[in-house]
Amino acid sequence: MSFWSKLFGEDSDPEPLEYKGYFIHPRPTKIARVYGPPQLEDPTGKWRIHLYISRGKSEDSEAREFHAANFYKSKGEATKHCIEFGKQIIDGKTAPASIADL
Repeated sequence: MSFWSKLFGEDSDPEPLEYKGYFIHPRPTKIARVYGPPQLEDPTGKWRIHLYISRGKSEDSEAREFHAANFYKSKGEATKHCIEFGKQIIDGKTAPASIADL
């Protein structure tokens, strides 16, 4: 559990998922507040895709970080999409996101 999770009482981070020899570490991020020009949809309080992909299960393993601009209503929904996005990256279906150098 991260320092911020302990401080603000958020649920612990989801466990890594092994997929084709890689580990997907979902780390959905809650949007606290958005500054700047008005947007079509206010993402405040929603969740965004944020994940790491590594060769080892430990967060100390070399990893690549990925984000996506999609917003979700719950942490569970964002976690599900983190895993799906991670699988697409590992399968090579998302250019330019790549783990070729891992």
